[in-house]
Amino acid sequence: MFGKISEWMRSKSSGPHSYDVSTPVSWVKEDETDEQAMKRTHDSLRRHAAPGGHGKEVSSEGTEIDVTGLGKVTSTAREEDYSVTNKTKPDHLLHEGTVNRKVRVGSNKQVYIDSHGEGVGLFPTMNSLFAKPLWSSVDQHIQDELHPELAEQRQRRMEKMMEDNQ
Repeated sequence: MFGKISEWMRSKSSGPHSYDVSTPVSWVKEDETDEQAMKRTHDSLRRHAAPGGHGKEVSSEGTEIDVTGLGKVTSTAREEDYSVTNKTKPDHLLHEGTVNRKVRVGSNKQVYIDSHGEGVGLFPTMNSLFAKPLWSSVDQHIQDELHPELAEQRQRRMEKMMEDNQ
């Protein structure tokens, strides 16, 4: 039954889309090179390659990740350019789609995750509109892993806000 609904939805609301999202997640520390910062960040990116894959290590051979509510992707890590590629599998609601995620250091010495997505699946406009909040949320896990002190500060601020609003 879901297959027929999915097929009908694809025929009514599919189309090409693409987007680019850049999220700052870290910075080059005083005692490290740009390459070391990129490697450190790529190690974390490999554990946070796709929504729902938090903590699941992505390999260069490809690792299957179940994106909750959407279906599966195959995520492949490439050490040589500090990147991860997520490709939807046929059971994924947004198939066919690919997201290339790459670590880079900006001129300001901040470390970014650049995510470029494209495909021809369902909801092309929504896919593009929700790309920034989605990938920013995934990348927050990378920032939290790289800088637990910032995650603790954010948690304390949230707790204080909740306390103040009671």
